[in-house]
Amino acid sequence: MEKSILAYTISLLFILLLVQPAVAQDHSEHNHESENPERFEDVPEEFRAHLTQVVETYLNGKDAFLKSDLDASRSEFKNFKNTLEDIGQHGLSGDGHIAWMESYNQLTEQVSVLLNSEDIESSRVAFRSLSDELAEAVKKFGVEGVVYHQYCPMALDSDGANWLSQNEQIQNPYTPETMPGCGQVIERIES
Repeated sequence: MEKSILAYTISLLFILLLVQPAVAQDHSEHNHESENPERFEDVPEEFRAHLTQVVETYLNGKDAFLKSDLDASRSEFKNFKNTLEDIGQHGLSGDGHIAWMESYNQLTEQVSVLLNSEDIESSRVAFRSLSDELAEAVKKFGVEGVVYHQYCPMALDSDGANWLSQNEQIQNPYTPETMPGCGQVIERIES
């Protein structure tokens, strides 16, 4: 008798779990945009000019991805790395010094991963991480002119990916053959 009651109770609990309506989950904290990083206002124009050069070499590498040209992208990202190294880890003083050291280390690490990628697809995966890091640096330290932070939810097998562009019009570096216009501008960044 006790086994019957126990089996009945377990069955009832199981049924209740099955028919219970799904609890809506709040995904508001899962935003493709990162939280706004601290913006450093005391960044010297010379540093911004150097960071602008880094962004320009990044944009050239992004354009090579638009053509699915692995060799050209590697060449441009070697230039990116060299331009980044010209600034150096200690390229900024004042309040932003520690933040720049962290950004510099992340950018250097991500571009190294990209440069060591074996094919265009793994290179694009590394490009996503590099893009995320560079977008944060641009927001924190500023660059000359305007840069568009863009996002495609379909990129990289629907994992989604960000990139920076000098143009507001979407030119997706992750899916240039199949969905070149897929994406949206999520932020206009200007100093």
